[in-house]
Amino acid sequence: RGHIVNLLDARMTDYDRNHLSYHLSKRSLHDMTRIMSIEFAPLIQVNAVAPGMVLFPEDRVGNLAGKALKAGLLDTLPSPEDIVHSVLYLLSSPALTGQVIFPDSGRNLRGSVYG
Repeated sequence: RGHIVNLLDARMTDYDRNHLSYHLSKRSLHDMTRIMSIEFAPLIQVNAVAPGMVLFPEDRVGNLAGKALKAGLLDTLPSPEDIVHSVLYLLSSPALTGQVIFPDSGRNLRGSVYG
């Protein structure tokens, strides 16, 4: 048995000017994750993690990070460790395939706030 965990972006459906290639590639990878989960089952589980803005320890909460904090449902931004925990969860569960986890403090539930 094997696993594939793709890295997406919580903003993959927030379409911005001058970012066509980026959004197209992330959205295509999302669709590919789902198709691969069907094609490779039951031998390989294929899932994805789509983090939002990540707060690194050395970051200061500036204007953009502040807007992201207010947009989420929780009073925090995900840390790099939160992303790692999401990947480890997908790798540890024998019952998940074709799924996307959004470690973004609930920001994806409220729509675009970055631009």
